[in-house]
Amino acid sequence: MQIFYFIPKTKIDNFVGGSIDNTTYAVIMIGVWLVVFFLIWLSIFILYKTIRLVV
Repeated sequence: MQIFYFIPKTKIDNFVGGSIDNTTYAVIMIGVWLVVFFLIWLSIFILYKTIRLVV
């Protein structure tokens, strides 16, 4: 489970300007991972479509 928390909680606290609880932190981390996975999927999908178009 530690792999999900790759941004330290203190950094988010400083960015927000206050202290956030663990639930909010977990939700933010899950959201970040979803965005990262979506962007990876999107880039692979676009690359695949481009290759299929050229070939």
